[in-house]
Amino acid sequence: MKFIIQNSLASRFYIDWELCSSFIARACARRESSITPADLFRSLATDQRYQLVLFKADDEVVGAAVVIMFDHSLHIEALAGEFPPRWVYAFDNWLEAAAEAFGRQRATLTGRKGWVRKLRGLGWRLGANGLLEVDYGRRRKQQKQWVFKQQPTIH
Repeated sequence: MKFIIQNSLASRFYIDWELCSSFIARACARRESSITPADLFRSLATDQRYQLVLFKADDEVVGAAVVIMFDHSLHIEALAGEFPPRWVYAFDNWLEAAAEAFGRQRATLTGRKGWVRKLRGLGWRLGANGLLEVDYGRRRKQQKQWVFKQQPTIH
């Protein structure tokens, strides 16, 4: 199975929205928030900080997310889908690469509590503000230290 995560292009926004609006509606319904799919649609159509992200398995849309670029972090405002096994690793890698490309150190997620269980093993935690969060800057630093400690010594 080929699993792809991609941003919706401006030229395809309305087509992509039709393909994934049911996922966005489900994400909005499953959390304690006043955000509606119509609010997100309006923001996606008018505010460049908002990005519609599609999850595809074998070229079929199986999920969607709305990602907002804030000054110091990426924020996932809605996330839902019928994801294949182990998709969470691809998602976390994609999000980390996006954060690094846009100069962000952190990512946060608003969503149902089930995401805590799904993402905890990847370094995500429930923050004081009730959002799930991960600090990619800290994680990259820890990975570099681990690699450095694993280098063989030469005598």
